[in-house]
Amino acid sequence: MKKLLVLLIILVIIFIVIQYKPPIFFSDVNKSSHISSSVIKDILPIGEYASLTYSYTTVAEFKDEKNKKLNTWAGSIEIPLSKRNFLYVYDGTIKLGFQAGDIEVKQTGGVIHLIMPRIEILSHTIDMNNVKSYDVKKGFFSEPLPLDSMLKLIENKKQEMENQIIKTGDVISQAQKSTERQFGAFLQNLPGIKDKYTIDFLWQERQSPQIELQNSQAQ
Repeated sequence: MKKLLVLLIILVIIFIVIQYKPPIFFSDVNKSSHISSSVIKDILPIGEYASLTYSYTTVAEFKDEKNKKLNTWAGSIEIPLSKRNFLYVYDGTIKLGFQAGDIEVKQTGGVIHLIMPRIEILSHTIDMNNVKSYDVKKGFFSEPLPLDSMLKLIENKKQEMENQIIKTGDVISQAQKSTERQFGAFLQNLPGIKDKYTIDFLWQERQSPQIELQNSQAQ
């Protein structure tokens, strides 16, 4: 009888331990010397992630290629010095980021490698309500005319601005650094990572992520 009572007490203790054991997440990771890549992947954001908002003010020029013509009974006559010349001053906003679901995670020793997708231009908007038109010939600001030419000019200028950002790489670099600060601070404050791992960012456009990862492992 006494043995049976002892056995029942042991079973009750086992049941209580199982029932009230803390959930397996970072409490267990914190005790381990290894954290899996899948765990990191699960806690990272998914979907479109905006790294940087870049605002600018620029000038676009519209200029007639030919003088205006006046139709008369004697035919069409070109009016001298009738070419229009406008400078359009406007503000634009470019949002840069990437698809967070495309991040790859690799863990080697005490380093967590985040292989990041390319920074992309997620959106590019123009504040059309504040476009100012400077009449070069008259020397003052006026209404932005002609409207159709202005819209076409600004649209071409938008593409030119995007190409410039991609070509120079300065704004792209700012977006990368902003991402590294945000993601690095987030991961380094998590139990199981803090004081145990360093975070390494590998951006795809620099060179092949596989090559960079091999170089990092060799160091």
